[in-house]
Amino acid sequence: MTDKDVYSRKDYDEELHTYGQLLGAAVSVSQAAGGIKTETRYIEATKIFTRLVIIAVTFFRLLPGNPITRDKQELWDWPSVAAIARNFLEAYLHFFYLGVETVTKDEIDFRLKAMWLHLNSEKYRMYKSDPTRIDLSEFEKNLPIKKQQIQEHPFFRELNKEQQQRVLSGTSPTYMTKSQLMARLPFPSKELMWMYRHYSNEVHSTAFAFSSQSNVRGRGDENVTERAYMIFASWLVRKYLSSAIMSMAKMFPKEIGVVAGKAVDIAQAQFDKQMKDNDGIA
Repeated sequence: MTDKDVYSRKDYDEELHTYGQLLGAAVSVSQAAGGIKTETRYIEATKIFTRLVIIAVTFFRLLPGNPITRDKQELWDWPSVAAIARNFLEAYLHFFYLGVETVTKDEIDFRLKAMWLHLNSEKYRMYKSDPTRIDLSEFEKNLPIKKQQIQEHPFFRELNKEQQQRVLSGTSPTYMTKSQLMARLPFPSKELMWMYRHYSNEVHSTAFAFSSQSNVRGRGDENVTERAYMIFASWLVRKYLSSAIMSMAKMFPKEIGVVAGKAVDIAQAQFDKQMKDNDGIA
């Protein structure tokens, strides 16, 4: 951020209003997506979309001056806003990875199997760290079997050694890194990596997060810098929420494209404007 990157309270309030419009559209799309019978990848994508909407509501509630909480005294908690924005962006990447990107059926099947391996590997590690005695025999029996199935999968041979090891370790739900996944997005997203890194640093109480604290910043009061940061974060969440809404409409053109057509139009209009203004804000 430079000295010229100063956004007024009016700019902030306008962003808050625009975000509220998109959030209403997202809720409408989420409601329209309920109970749809479809293939596994889209079922999982719909689950993540629901999560995206819930996170987006929480994000809105944290923004000072929002019309939901109506706090008598505003709390400008930038680190918490950054943490939720980071959570949202990570969920969006998984949404894109599982439900949106156009890949072969073999790769979709592989991505789902790798996801379940990660899920059960994480459960095993979590339960193993529990100080109480938990029976882990089923995990210890089945995890090697699942890894063997991954190794025998036709798509596994298309991965390089690093990607293969990444999947087999069970420590990642994807075979690629976040930066590699971000690079696969089909629209300009040059701001995503550095803003994701910014938010990640804000999550942890390290020097990056607290060194800028002063009599003005980091005290819960409105200030020029953190107001601008919140405008950026809101803009970014809106960009990827509007993209997710449009993706849901493509997945379910009858159920969502028709029933929630106005909501999709709102998302399309906001996304198009953000693409036009992208160079100016990121």
